[in-house]
Amino acid sequence: MKTNSFLMKQLSQLTAVALLFSSALSAQTTQSSEVSSAESAIQLPVVVISATRTERLIDETPGSIISIPLGIDPITDFATLARREPLADVPFQAFGSDSFIPYQRGGNLGYNLRGIEGNRVLIQVDGIRAPDEFTLGGSEPTGRDSLETELLERAEILQGSASALYGTDALGGVVSFTTKNPETVLRGSSTALAYKGAYSSVNDSFSHTITGAATANALSAVLVYSRRDGSESKNNGSIPPNPADLQSDAILAKLVWQPSPAHRLRFTAENLDRTVDVEIDNAEITSPFLGTIERVETESLTQRFRTGLDYRFIPAHESIVFDSLSLSLYQQDSVAKDNNIQVRAAPRSRLRDAETAFHNDTTGGSIAAVKSFDSAGAKHRLAYGVESNRTATSKSFLRTQTTSISTFTDAPRMADTDTTRTGVYLQDEIEWKLSAERSFLLIPGVRVDRFELAPDNTPAYLATTAGQSAPKFNDTAVAPKLGALLGITDGLNAYAQYNHGYRYPSAEELTATFTNVAFGYKTIPNLNLQPETSDSYEFGLKGKINAAVSVRAAVFHNTYENFIAQFLSTGAFDPNFPAGIFQTRNVGETNIRGFDLSTTIDGGELTAALSAWTATFAFGWSDGRIRDENQTTWRPLDSISPWQISTGLAYTPRNQPWGARIGVEQVGKKDADEIDGDPTVRFLTPSYTTVDLTAWWRLNDQVSFNLGLYNLTDEKYWRYNRVRGVRAASRVRGVRAASTSQLERRTAPGFNPALSANFRF
Repeated sequence: MKTNSFLMKQLSQLTAVALLFSSALSAQTTQSSEVSSAESAIQLPVVVISATRTERLIDETPGSIISIPLGIDPITDFATLARREPLADVPFQAFGSDSFIPYQRGGNLGYNLRGIEGNRVLIQVDGIRAPDEFTLGGSEPTGRDSLETELLERAEILQGSASALYGTDALGGVVSFTTKNPETVLRGSSTALAYKGAYSSVNDSFSHTITGAATANALSAVLVYSRRDGSESKNNGSIPPNPADLQSDAILAKLVWQPSPAHRLRFTAENLDRTVDVEIDNAEITSPFLGTIERVETESLTQRFRTGLDYRFIPAHESIVFDSLSLSLYQQDSVAKDNNIQVRAAPRSRLRDAETAFHNDTTGGSIAAVKSFDSAGAKHRLAYGVESNRTATSKSFLRTQTTSISTFTDAPRMADTDTTRTGVYLQDEIEWKLSAERSFLLIPGVRVDRFELAPDNTPAYLATTAGQSAPKFNDTAVAPKLGALLGITDGLNAYAQYNHGYRYPSAEELTATFTNVAFGYKTIPNLNLQPETSDSYEFGLKGKINAAVSVRAAVFHNTYENFIAQFLSTGAFDPNFPAGIFQTRNVGETNIRGFDLSTTIDGGELTAALSAWTATFAFGWSDGRIRDENQTTWRPLDSISPWQISTGLAYTPRNQPWGARIGVEQVGKKDADEIDGDPTVRFLTPSYTTVDLTAWWRLNDQVSFNLGLYNLTDEKYWRYNRVRGVRAASRVRGVRAASTSQLERRTAPGFNPALSANFRF
């Protein structure tokens, strides 16, 4: 049964929240409806906040920050949010992609930013870190896609190290999502009700989203419910993907009490429940070792529930300590559970039921303050705060197998672990005015983090490691940063920045274990695993060259020490495990360098005849190399994506209710010298070009439509991060190609339309 006690508990709490909304608003509407402008909700400007934790215009902020508009393209998941950004990608794992690991989970794994991915990139929703990614060397990947995009109102991507502000999770960057708030839904009205229906042919999914908001006196509230049903993500290969059935329910509720401009108290509750049932056809095989596998099915469940309470105080009179103070408390429970059933025929008849579940539960809080003041001809804006959270993680593996006798296996994939993070940060934005329109900005900052990891060496865990205990880990790190921005003209700025980053080993990396007696190998914990560190340098240009042309350009070079890799051979020999003993280990130095360029041309600023036209161009290239501690030769870093060019031409006529955009994406091929390993047996992705067309039509203030036509030329291609590490099968016309079922299943979708309709009442 899909509904369990976890879901029932969350739904009961959300029901209570909905009733609270109803009763609170009813009580408020019986009072006077006269609200002065001073008492109305504060409307914050649309600016970026990820890079400095303060509100700044994107062109006046050092670093590479991408602000992603929502509501134009029909967006179905967090992978499509970054489809136009050259150095931002989302690796994808096909369900049941390996026939020898039939319970392998699929889906979007996480963000790859400039070649850094996994838990090295912080993903947060309303300031709360998303659940960790779990990989076990790629054999049991659990991604970080545990959100519903229909609940979001804004997304930002900060590329490059941000440990000085966000701590250990932000070695490679930060992806920040903000969910819908009452004021953005209401748009100045006292009540609002909206419905959005969307269809995507990629997985034949239909989504229905209902949003309601209301305000009365000091109270405002928003309630969003989104339902999504679909099937497997289609490909463009000769072999279809494994059949799947997807159902998803997501709820967001916010209640805001703001009795005056000085005080705002907000309660948030969010719940996601997603189930994917997969028939793993490619695992139904016959082999001398495995026998005949007649049927394999997997049910994958993703659940995340969080509640949070945050308070903001803006004193009416000047304070020497802060201009604004924010406090937050939150709790988040998440689980990614997979249940696999496998039926084998005679002579090796058996029924095997395997359940694996990754639990990631977090409780935390923060205090943040901002203070502005003048000193010695300069304007200062201090941002400082304290954050602390505690995360409990576990990865169980339970298997029941019925043959002539029944057997039961309890083999956890890691130790049950409590991880505590506590950080204190301080940053100063120092600005000197050079003229009425030009400034020089200097931003020094530092963060001190304390990290403690405490595993529980249970009998079940020790049984999987032959008595090898998982180690405790604790350490304190200091991460400094320095950024500078110089106004070249009144609209164009040059910047430079340095960031020192760090990442402590995760609970999985320190305690992961796996024993396979049949194949003669095992993995063990590493008592000597060290933290990763990085030194990142970036130089860039951003802003308007003139009234018509704006630009964003960056050159970066990042060096990483003690990079952590799963799983490397220990070199030890055990006759019981002749295939080897493996563990997560630190490897040597890793370097990543590259650059990106983005421009926008407003045709209306060139000539009146082009007033409706806007052209965009974006290019990104990076290169990564890694070497072991005792080697002098550099090897390619496999997580580096090929170069990418994204161009677009948009037509938006003034005083007309419609607009359209055509976009072209060109991606380079992966050469043999860019692959870590033997290139003769690795699939090298060829270059490709895709063409997309998006359009919108606003019938009136209440009704609008969005249309997306993707891969118009029906190009057959592979995205590198979806086939990375897959073996090649043959050569076709001098290009390494593949005819294997695995690669054919991993082709990207062919021509696929998507449509959404929005109604506001």
